[in-house]
Amino acid sequence: MTSKELILQEMAAVPEPILAEVLDFLRFLKATRLQNPQTVTIVSPEGESKVALNSLKQEMPEISLQSHLAQNPIEQVRQDLTQALSDSGYDSPAAIVELVRDIKKEMLAEREFIY
Repeated sequence: MTSKELILQEMAAVPEPILAEVLDFLRFLKATRLQNPQTVTIVSPEGESKVALNSLKQEMPEISLQSHLAQNPIEQVRQDLTQALSDSGYDSPAAIVELVRDIKKEMLAEREFIY
């Protein structure tokens, strides 16, 4: 079933006062999405720029592959991170702790260099 079909099915069992709230919320979502389209920030050596997500998906279809994160983002991020760490040789808790320590040292060195 599509989301629309599931919503319609749920609406059949909801009392009128709740439906009025749902309608208000739906109108709010539509208004805010139309006024403020979703954007992403692109960071490059030239700087940062904001790009509308819809135009980015059209220009770079491979970005659309990231939409699978919306289904279960925490689990997907965990799996992706675990795989990336393992691929990089950080396949034990001790190795990951050492990586974090190294990163902290680098961050501290960068801060000291900047100031």
